[in-house]
Amino acid sequence: MILMYHKIHPEVKSMWWVSPDSFYLQMLDLQNKKVVYLDDYDASDPSHCVITFDGIYENVWKFGVPILQHFGYPFELFIVGDLMGKGNEFDAGEPPARFA
Repeated sequence: MILMYHKIHPEVKSMWWVSPDSFYLQMLDLQNKKVVYLDDYDASDPSHCVITFDGIYENVWKFGVPILQHFGYPFELFIVGDLMGKGNEFDAGEPPARFA
């Protein structure tokens, strides 16, 4: 199982956002899985799980990383270098968010 997240914030503004409480509960549910890095992922092993973030928004650092650290889970970050420190104005219809 590969999980992909975009934004974590107390105010869930669209389907691409998850609240910290919901994220915590989802991470809690993974305690019976083996959370691994993508390079170590074995799709044939049903106990394997990878946590990924597509586009690293500031809110991931603020709300998601502390939860991941609490559980000691590894995670993958997919960074778009040209967007670092910029907003997501290009994403029509999506609420404003800044990239880390």
